Amino acid sequence: LGALKTYETKHAGEPGRVTVRRLTSGEYAYAIRDLTGIDIKVGVDDSSDSVGGEGFTNFGDVQFVQDATIERFLEAAKTVADHAIVGAGPLEFFSDPGKTGLELSALYRINELYTSKGFRVVSGEGGRPFGLERYGKAFFVSWYFKHRKELGEPQVTLRELAEREGITGKFAEHIWSVVKRPQLGFPSRELVQPWNELPKPSADLKASIQQARAGCDILYKALTTWPSWFFARGDLAAGGRGDESPLEFDDIALKAEPEHRYVYRLGAPDPQPRTIFSPTVPGPWSVYLSFDSVNPIASVKPVVIWRNPRLVTRAVVPPDEIPPDGAIAIAAARLRSLAGPILATQALRSLVSAETSARLKFGTSPDGSELGPEDFATTGPVSFQVEAPAADRVVLFEADAELGRDRNAVVRVVVSDREKGNPLDNRYRIFVGDPASAGYATFRAGMAEYVSLLPP
Repeated sequence: LGALKTYETKHAGEPGRVTVRRLTSGEYAYAIRDLTGIDIKVGVDDSSDSVGGEGFTNFGDVQFVQDATIERFLEAAKTVADHAIVGAGPLEFFSDPGKTGLELSALYRINELYTSKGFRVVSGEGGRPFGLERYGKAFFVSWYFKHRKELGEPQVTLRELAEREGITGKFAEHIWSVVKRPQLGFPSRELVQPWNELPKPSADLKASIQQARAGCDILYKALTTWPSWFFARGDLAAGGRGDESPLEFDDIALKAEPEHRYVYRLGAPDPQPRTIFSPTVPGPWSVYLSFDSVNPIASVKPVVIWRNPRLVTRAVVPPDEIPPDGAIAIAAARLRSLAGPILATQALRSLVSAETSARLKFGTSPDGSELGPEDFATTGPVSFQVEAPAADRVVLFEADAELGRDRNAVVRVVVSDREKGNPLDNRYRIFVGDPASAGYATFRAGMAEYVSLLPP
């Protein structure tokens, strides 16, 4: 008895022989997930686990390790390594393995960057903008800072307000500097003016803040959708219906012409089928001529003259052969099919109603420009309806748009079949203006200012 007592005292707390054990399949899966942050199917399942007499799989005496087990764990390690991306930063793991995983992981990181910093998608099928609400928050921060005394926080800073709204202090300071500028050109002036018109806080501070937030939301939506209107880009590029080209403010996109020949097909089906020729939809057809001064200076009197407006009816030219696949080849074949022999030419004046004719004032111009009896001039948007035989024919509205006497005017003109525009109107959007005029130079300076201060 004494010997047993002595042995017990000497070996107190020792558990006895403990078999070194490996991880079970479940423990291995959890360990991989903890280390990588993702669930990876590595092929190690419960078929490699055994259950001891106590009913536990993590009992070392029954966890046999065979050559096949070692090979299975080595293959599992290789699988995990395939998901690793080694770069300049810390080791990261992504769901997609191998070379494809490397590419997709890069896209994942780019998306994370854009999500956190904000990025506008202006091209690509299905592209939609996101992160632009930061503009609304920055405008609200500027409004709050402007009225900080009335709102009971005279000592609050722009950066403190920016932190509350979840935007950077630098961005908030930039927007504050923009809205406080005394002299802004077009279009920055028009886009910022609604901020200056936001009401001051009333006695009901909570209602005033809600009203200011709503006003800033309207402002940011107007600001961030203005480029689509300006370039007549139409809908978002979802399903191929919108403009998928990059948004660029350059010499080509901002080109102005003192004269422009318009050829606009009437009765084109919408959506246009993917065929060489699509039959003309029977009339009557509505034509909308937009008119927007993009150099709005009080001293400038913009006028656009429409010379020799007419409807031209052409025969359809069937294609000689099926064009090869490709958008360019199909577009070229489609243009050839619309350029058949002229069957009839009718002056617009002879086709419109008496009310429309009186409204368009054929033969006279408000700026005194010399007009023919079939010409008309516009100082704002106009519309009219026309009709002509359409069966197996192509009907075109043709006219020469020309700048009026005031050469400093710059006018955005779009021909469309809808009052609010068509997703494909960008093909018929032009700037009527004199590139050599001081007015056009002012317009370009204003666009450069806008892009630098309030980039879309």
